[in-house]
Amino acid sequence: MVRLLLILCLLILNSSFALSAEVKLQINNIGSSIGNIMIGICSSEDEFIGTKVARYGFFFPAKVGSITKSISISDGAYAIIVYHDENTDKTLNKTSTGKPIEKYGFSNNFFGSFGKKPPFSKAVINITKDTDTIVINLR
Repeated sequence: MVRLLLILCLLILNSSFALSAEVKLQINNIGSSIGNIMIGICSSEDEFIGTKVARYGFFFPAKVGSITKSISISDGAYAIIVYHDENTDKTLNKTSTGKPIEKYGFSNNFFGSFGKKPPFSKAVINITKDTDTIVINLR
């Protein structure tokens, strides 16, 4: 029994250390210090299009210009969605035609046409322990 517990503990410790990546997110082109910068890190297309909740979610107070924040996530392939929630309603506000009013951006700085999200495959990036900084430019 003690041996089984020891093996289980070693497996848990090994998996938690081996799968964690500390990366920096640099968000550029922040227009004001009002509101929050909202970040969704998606591990699947369903998360990216919004039919499932993003694997990771973060928010930071907005600051004019750019911010860089360190986050810790598991190694893997992810697409990142960022938007500046100026009115703090936790929603990317859009016009009646669907064009975003608030600034937004995606990993790989890839944008879809007419204010739409790009395909998941165009925004996906591989994050490993060797990944240093991911730069996302809002527009």
